[in-house]
Amino acid sequence: MAPEDVLIATLRAVGNGVRIADNTAFAAIFNDAAKQYPRLFGAFAWNPTYHHSKLLSDILLQLDLGGALRRENASTKYFEVTKRTAGAYGESKLRALSPPEQDAVKEVAGRILEHFAGTGGAVKKN
Repeated sequence: MAPEDVLIATLRAVGNGVRIADNTAFAAIFNDAAKQYPRLFGAFAWNPTYHHSKLLSDILLQLDLGGALRRENASTKYFEVTKRTAGAYGESKLRALSPPEQDAVKEVAGRILEHFAGTGGAVKKN
């Protein structure tokens, strides 16, 4: 599966209503996933010197331009998953994965939720 489809499936598992920061913590979640699930998330490994994944940033920009996520105002730091991505579109990407891959995506989504909807990151919206 293409990396953008893996990211969409992961964001679908996160759902909408969570303010996510496109920062080092977000990239670290994907870097850890790349180590744990290299076949599925390996493309998201970051540059060890800069702690940055160019691919992750590039895909987030594409998804923003395509309407799959919504950036706050002119800011490029915070974003939220759109209802379309959290709905049928994202569900189709998630269902295209094998059951073990779906479990991996849901685990990574759980890490995102734990960081960004909990005390470690930005605020969960109502």
